[in-house]
Amino acid sequence: MRTLDLNKLKTKKAAIVLLASLIGLSSFSFVIAKADAQPVGRDEFHSTTRPTPPPVHKEPAPGEPGYENPLGKQGALAMMSNPNDPQVRWFEDFDMKCVTWSKTGAEATILGRPLNQEVERVQQWTDTAQKVILKYRMLAQMLHKMQPPADAPDLKAYCDLTADWYSDAADIYDDLIKPRRPCKTMEELEDGLNQIRNRAEALKQTHANLHAMDIDLRKKYHVHMRLEEDALQQFCKPLGHEKPTVGLKPAR
Repeated sequence: MRTLDLNKLKTKKAAIVLLASLIGLSSFSFVIAKADAQPVGRDEFHSTTRPTPPPVHKEPAPGEPGYENPLGKQGALAMMSNPNDPQVRWFEDFDMKCVTWSKTGAEATILGRPLNQEVERVQQWTDTAQKVILKYRMLAQMLHKMQPPADAPDLKAYCDLTADWYSDAADIYDDLIKPRRPCKTMEELEDGLNQIRNRAEALKQTHANLHAMDIDLRKKYHVHMRLEEDALQQFCKPLGHEKPTVGLKPAR
């Protein structure tokens, strides 16, 4: 009997460590990469004539007709997005929901640290995972209910895919902490770990795809970066001003 209990504990520890190492299940935070512009080259060795320099365009000076403050220009991932645009308001509501109902820094630390064969850490990991499961499922429900602006139907598909990601992440956590019978053989143990590995890898790839989709949509609709990455938005709307009620269970 002691051997079976030890086997069960090892199975849970191995699964937890595997999940943390594969995906980390971060709070759906994205990193915006900035691409360096490359100059267009020309063939210097085969040119027979001297190239004609392009005409110089003189920008209006401040106070002159046609002058536009560069800090106020709108563009892809603009920091000064127009707050009256329906797409900007939609993304800000979306960002606030994700930030409010995602893992906290302390929760992410507990779920990602090594267990070191300590029963106390395994129990703390389990308690934290249960809280994250409730928050992720509640967030998934709220995202599914979000309606996009009339002229931006592609935002609905992105929002639903994001909600599915949170729901799938909650399911993996739930499978790790739910009671299950001990493995009788090493083959059965390896098969169980492989199933978790495959699900975690698929979730990791989906996370990367959603990241690319998020950037493309923000560029398309000239929306600033995500709330947790935009310094101006953090100044205007400090993170953590809303505290979710973790004890509430989402409706089935």
